[in-house]
Formats: sequence, C-alpha cells, structure tokens
Amino acid sequence: VSTQSTGADARKWREERNVRTFFTYSFSTGEVLNLITQPEKHIGSHVWPACLNFCKYWEENRDLLKGKTVLELGSGVGLLGLVISKLGAKRVILTDREETLDILSRNVNTYNDEGRCSVLPLTWGNIKHMENLPKNIDLVVGAEIVYKYFFFLKTIISSHKCSVHQKF
Repeated sequence: VSTQSTGADARKWREERNVRTFFTYSFSTGEVLNLITQPEKHIGSHVWPACLNFCKYWEENRDLLKGKTVLELGSGVGLLGLVISKLGAKRVILTDREETLDILSRNVNTYNDEGRCSVLPLTWGNIKHMENLPKNIDLVVGAEIVYKYFFFLKTIISSHKCSVHQKF
C-alpha cells in the first residue's frame, strides 16, 4: 500500500473539508492584508498575477482615488478593491458572480473597518444585477477579468452600461 499522495488527492481532501488558504499582500507602508483564498473551488477564488501589478500601480497613484466611487468588476477574493479602499477611495463596490461572493464577503468584512466597501453580485450581461449597481460610479476597474473571448463582449457591454448610467 502506497502512502504517497498526489496533488489531486490533496486537492480533494481540502475540498471535502472546505479548507481555505491565505494570500498575503503587503503594502509599501508595511500594512498587510491576509485574504482567504480557495483556488480549488473556482477561477475567482485566488489572486491572479496582474492584480498584484495593478495594486502596486494604485499605491503609486493613490491621489487618483481620493473621493472616488469605484466599481470593481470580477473582484474574486477582493484584493484589488480592498487595496483601493485602503488607499483612499470614498466608496468601493466589489462585484463578482454569486459563487464567489462567500469568500469575497468574508475578506471584505475582515478589512472593511471604515465601511467604505460593499459587495454585490454581478454576472456580466445580467440586467437585473446591473440595475442594482449605484449610478454614481467614477471609476470602473478590473484585473485579469477576461480569460475567454466570449466574456470579453459581455465585459465591454457591462462596463459601458455602468459608465453611462443608462438602461439598454
């Protein structure tokens, strides 16, 4: 009998027990965010590499966020939106598909000290979800949100609807 386990065995064990891992983001100031992730669950449950670059961009350009209401598309575990909030945005609405909202909400609740963040479901192309978004959005952001060409069109349509504050 072999006692060695494969990566697939470990993933199955973690999924069965709903085990979560953490991703640590360190600001240039030394402040740290420890976010729950669960990469085995679905595509939005971990931090993608471009998100880290986008977070660093906003750290270097935080003055662009002051007093802004920001909508994040495809928030995943919430890293980008939480970083933007910590850097001074007036309000941040983090959105994703419903199956991602559990982990996203937990992370936001952990770091939403000043109450500037909120979580809403947003499946691109879902008119009902888009109608529930605030109408006073100053900036729409998203990191690594398009991974299939089919979703690209829905992303553009959703972004456009959010930015012009109209119903189509």
